[in-house]
Amino acid sequence: YTTKELKATLKLHQKWLNNEVSGTRAILTGADLTGAILTDVDLTDANLTRASLYGADLIHANLYGANLTGAILYGANLYGADLTDATLTDANLTNLLGNMKHIKTLQTDKYPVSYTTRVLQIGCKKHSIEEWKNFDDETISKMDRGALEWWAKWKPIIMQIIEMSPCEPTK
Repeated sequence: YTTKELKATLKLHQKWLNNEVSGTRAILTGADLTGAILTDVDLTDANLTRASLYGADLIHANLYGANLTGAILYGANLYGADLTDATLTDANLTNLLGNMKHIKTLQTDKYPVSYTTRVLQIGCKKHSIEEWKNFDDETISKMDRGALEWWAKWKPIIMQIIEMSPCEPTK
């Protein structure tokens, strides 16, 4: 998508949200929105399936009910974004800044950590929170050099943070 195409799509989407006859829902399936500045944009119910939002600025964006299935959110800034009822299945959460409501992030001494109600992503490894809790030492040691030592130190801290500061659910 060029900037011009994206602006036109967002304009039609806003009309759709306003129930104007000439409006159409934003279907950005597979769109390359790398580095897009979408601050304060209303993407309610937009389809962003498999879209690349690598490094995108989504500060205070309204993503209510948006479909972000398989979206690449690597390095995206979701500070203050509304992800209520958004679908985040298989979304890449690497190095993003979460909205601290539906996606929470923290930085440790080696790996960035992102989590939702169901998923925990540490570095580039994403699994369910339950899987992370139950991984044995052999599985962890195969993930990365030094991972087992890191996990022994950080697992209780990360699990306590998730327990003490849970995320609000999305779809």
